[in-house]
Amino acid sequence: MANALRMEMANDLISSGEVNIVSKFFGLSKDMVYTSTNSKVEGEVLEFKVEAEQEIKKLFNKSIEELSSMEEHGIRRKVATLGNIKLDICKSEDNEFVAIRLYKYEQYEYKPISDLKIFKGNDAKTMLRLI
Repeated sequence: MANALRMEMANDLISSGEVNIVSKFFGLSKDMVYTSTNSKVEGEVLEFKVEAEQEIKKLFNKSIEELSSMEEHGIRRKVATLGNIKLDICKSEDNEFVAIRLYKYEQYEYKPISDLKIFKGNDAKTMLRLI
């Protein structure tokens, strides 16, 4: 798991108001927590080859009803060791919150190619089942 505070989408996620930063150990350590449940938020990064870009983008354009009928862990099968497409995932430990953003490697850096998508409650659990 990646530290959610160090992910590229962290600032946008914090400004959304869905998460807060909590200091621990007299301010020496910080965690991101989902505001509604006070559950710690952790990050994960999945990389894909460029051929999978269109299929992954479909996740961002479908309604949650359409997503719920899709096959479990459909995109995880396409994960590559090194890829031009990166999916950043921040999820709460209680699986009540998920935020995702898609990036593409261009000109020596990852650039966002999707908006930040936030899922809560059962919608979050549906998204986690797919990724």
